[in-house]
Amino acid sequence: MLEKPRFAPASPHYRGIGLMANPFRTSLRDDALDAPAQVTCHAEALRLMVALDAEADRERARPVWVTKSEDIPDFYTRTPLSETLSVLSVSDELNLLAAYVPFFMMRRGKIRSSLEMVAEKLAGQDFAFTAACFARAALSDPDLELLETAGLSLPEAAELAKRFDDSPREMSTEVFGPDVPTRESGPGVEEIVGDGALRMGKLEVDPETDDEETGADTKIDDEEAGADTEDSGETPSLIYLKTYARKHISPVVARGLEAYIEGGSYALAQELKITKAPRKTLAALGRFATYRFRKVVIVYDQFASWPLAPEDLRVRIAGALAEIRMLLSTTGTLVFLADDHELPEIKEQFSGAREVLWSMSPLLEEVSGESSIPSGLVNFALSAASLSAEIPPQLQGIEKEAQPADAGFIGRLGEIVDKLAGTDESVEVKAAGVASG
Repeated sequence: MLEKPRFAPASPHYRGIGLMANPFRTSLRDDALDAPAQVTCHAEALRLMVALDAEADRERARPVWVTKSEDIPDFYTRTPLSETLSVLSVSDELNLLAAYVPFFMMRRGKIRSSLEMVAEKLAGQDFAFTAACFARAALSDPDLELLETAGLSLPEAAELAKRFDDSPREMSTEVFGPDVPTRESGPGVEEIVGDGALRMGKLEVDPETDDEETGADTKIDDEEAGADTEDSGETPSLIYLKTYARKHISPVVARGLEAYIEGGSYALAQELKITKAPRKTLAALGRFATYRFRKVVIVYDQFASWPLAPEDLRVRIAGALAEIRMLLSTTGTLVFLADDHELPEIKEQFSGAREVLWSMSPLLEEVSGESSIPSGLVNFALSAASLSAEIPPQLQGIEKEAQPADAGFIGRLGEIVDKLAGTDESVEVKAAGVASG
């Protein structure tokens, strides 16, 4: 059984020795695989995380194209994907908001399907902190007209911004309410789902263009959404933040904040999906998310049935994905998982994508009777985990320190890496834009 790593992926400890994480200690256990297979799958997850981490540092991130080897059963590729999504959902170090969109979901709309999954992740991933990051920014660089309308002075706004900076989750609870799925005083899950389904049913699933007049939904329009009054019973800070969101981000986001206050994060997720303008709303969610996250990541997968789709539909989907890339040009990146010969129409649209190959080559190696460890496993794992794609000098030849290659070999490698990461030593990292130490 492989042990858990000593430090979280992308922590300064591992970055200090030139790695994304410990390649010999997985962050997601899979008892169905033996240790070499777990390390191989873990390495491919780290290879993708390295790519996403590097692209997140770019002002305009490139798409990431992950080619899955046709020599490896699809069962194995689920493991690195699951690990990547699991790590991104909890990693403050990587600080990426990752949504997963399997191909079959596009029946819910070529753009709307992506919007729905981003809305779900945004609402469900510690929204209290996301809301606090938004509030701090809106109060630190305030809209003076909206401040006056809400009855807030500049010193009061500055003090609130400092409090959101010092105690983000506590202040978020004070202003917006606790971050819970549903509130005791608000609508229940059945009511939220039922109301959402009725309103979604009135919307065009796949509009060719957005509603040009407003980004509002079938429940309220922009004029109604701006009708905060002094008698609303809300605090000046909340009135200001809602009107700021409406003016500077989107009426849908403002309405989502109202739903969160009334009903919790589940109501928020439903509200963010309900819009006549899915393009505008997806772009707005990207902007809102980056008050906290470095980038939004949308992972597209499960394209086995792609060749069966009509040609004109494939062309329209490829065009919609190109649209999404433009909508999230500075706030997100798209990831495509495909076999060697899949998705030619889409790949043509993303010819400048960053290439990631999931070869899983150690799984194809024959092992000698003396060892159950593929000979290329160590260098394969270290290269995949490296921030520069090269094995850092400090880690070259570490397999010799852990000989012989018996049942405890991988565990000893993991211990060596964790010990190196726990020191103050660092190695030069050659990848542009990645700081070591």
